[in-house]
Amino acid sequence: VMSSSIPSFSSLAVAVRNCDECSSSSPEKFQEFLDYLVNAYHRHFLFSTATEWKTRKLMRRLHEKLFSDGSEKGKSTKSNDDDRKEDDKEKRKDERMIERLANDSIMILKKAVGKDWTADALAEKLLTEYKCGAELASSMHEIFSKHKEKLERSFARGTFGIVKRLESVCWRTQVELYDSNSNDTTGKETRDEVTAVLELRMEKNETTSIEFKKEELLTFFKELETIQMKIDDLH
Repeated sequence: VMSSSIPSFSSLAVAVRNCDECSSSSPEKFQEFLDYLVNAYHRHFLFSTATEWKTRKLMRRLHEKLFSDGSEKGKSTKSNDDDRKEDDKEKRKDERMIERLANDSIMILKKAVGKDWTADALAEKLLTEYKCGAELASSMHEIFSKHKEKLERSFARGTFGIVKRLESVCWRTQVELYDSNSNDTTGKETRDEVTAVLELRMEKNETTSIEFKKEELLTFFKELETIQMKIDDLH
């Protein structure tokens, strides 16, 4: 019998596990971390989508939210170059860890928004399908209850990568002509197949060309129709 739970190797399952470990060890600080993260993420996409949201300043601030126990204050000032290099290495390591945790938290919340889950449904999924601790389920429930609309607006403004705006679209058809002088008649149907080429021109004169066979083009336009219907529903 196949289990209905999400495979442990999925990226979302890994994200849940990472957040679960942090939340279990320090639930109150993780809650502060989430709250600050969501507000910072929203502020960024409220004003701009042209820059990377994971700034070093934000990562340092999120690090303070999780580890602001005053332990740094008692440390002696280091003057040795090797010691300073070691400190810098540790700081970069911490920033990478916090960045991963921020990415994982956003991934979970994006999943919930994309599936149109309620806060109760999100908590239930985390507990039953992902087998996380009650601390993470409670934290995600609280943050989703408070900020679901804010998250929806933020994710709507965000993109999956560096922002590129479409300037124009060109198209052409092409066919590889069959050589009647050739003795090789295998694959004639394939060589004579007509394909469509779309050229998407983005800002800064960047272009991307995509080739479609007839069936692939039909599938592509069906996807576009689905996107259009979703946009129409939002209006």
